[in-house]
Amino acid sequence: MEENKNIMDFVAADNVNAAEHEDTIKELADAKAQKEAEDKKKAEEEFNKLVEAYVDAHTQRIREHKKISRNDPCPCGSGKKYKNCCLDSGKFENLVKVERHK
Repeated sequence: MEENKNIMDFVAADNVNAAEHEDTIKELADAKAQKEAEDKKKAEEEFNKLVEAYVDAHTQRIREHKKISRNDPCPCGSGKKYKNCCLDSGKFENLVKVERHK
């Protein structure tokens, strides 16, 4: 009978320890799940940055306006060549083609 009491005491003590361990295991599992969620979010952000960089690098830019060379008609509407009209004023400088001589 004494032996059964010792076994019952051990089982009762073990159940208390098991409950403590369950709480610890639950806390560790929650911490692991939170870390995995943070890692996943960080990986998604890095992936999105890479995709954006790739798209920027491989996207052809479309000009809103045709580039103007010196001999084209002036965009101001005067009917003169650009080189004889607005070239010196720099009015349409952002549209001018850069002409390089070899």
